[in-house]
Amino acid sequence: MEPGRTNWYATVPEATTAEQLRGYFADWHDPIPRILQETDPADWVRYEMRHLYPALLRFVHGPKIALVGDAAHAMTPSLGQGACTAILDAEALARTLARHGRARQPQALAAYDRERRRAAQRVAFASRTLHRLMTTEHTGLRDGLIRLLP
Repeated sequence: MEPGRTNWYATVPEATTAEQLRGYFADWHDPIPRILQETDPADWVRYEMRHLYPALLRFVHGPKIALVGDAAHAMTPSLGQGACTAILDAEALARTLARHGRARQPQALAAYDRERRRAAQRVAFASRTLHRLMTTEHTGLRDGLIRLLP
């Protein structure tokens, strides 16, 4: 990122205006309110939060198709693990393909699926759960649960 620029994200309802968003964070510590105030809303990029639910029954389709990353387990950024999980998928896929060889590609893909599906889906589930907790309208419940964390 070039000097003088930053990247931030906030999870708010889709119809939230710039002033509402700034109001949500007005009492937060510096530099958060200042950054929001100094950022031109015309430069904001809005994305709808998506996660893949229900989870896929498999990451492999047929003898030649394997899904990795968001194609296999799209998740909210709540844990900051989406890219890491995709890298782990790619490494596992490359390793299983190398170990089994081209002649045994279906077995390699099956091994990849066994290795990565449950682990990736656990991370996606945790991310979705945290996203729900952090965006609940029951702020007292959320804040009480957060206070219990170490």
